[in-house]
Amino acid sequence: MGPELWAVQQTAAFLDVLIMSPFKAQVARCSKLLGDLYPNASGNGSPVPRIQTVDASQGSEADAVIVTFARNAGCVGALRSPKRVNVMTSRHRHFQYFVSIWTSASSTTVQKDSPAMTNVILDYTKEVPGLLVRASNPT
Repeated sequence: MGPELWAVQQTAAFLDVLIMSPFKAQVARCSKLLGDLYPNASGNGSPVPRIQTVDASQGSEADAVIVTFARNAGCVGALRSPKRVNVMTSRHRHFQYFVSIWTSASSTTVQKDSPAMTNVILDYTKEVPGLLVRASNPT
């Protein structure tokens, strides 16, 4: 089970779940993955997570938010913007999950090119009770 699905299952009790990524390709992948697993979810009264880019999520909030930000090595792109990092960390009412490959998220490239994201990672690592950093590679 991939980490995105694990996070969705953890938030299944909530009706309002938002999955967001700064990367359009990840939004498309999550949409396809959930659509393949739950093809009849929309339209039968089942709650379906909203899946949006960080930019599209500005002004939104949800009970539980899943932020996925695995990236190609060497490409920080959308993580450079402190405004995007703010949106990524401020849309949840109750729970927030960050899904990434930890070595990528804490890499030298991210530290250099995205100090706002680096500060979030360091702050959460130090100060968020119960922070789960899952070191294994998703399957």
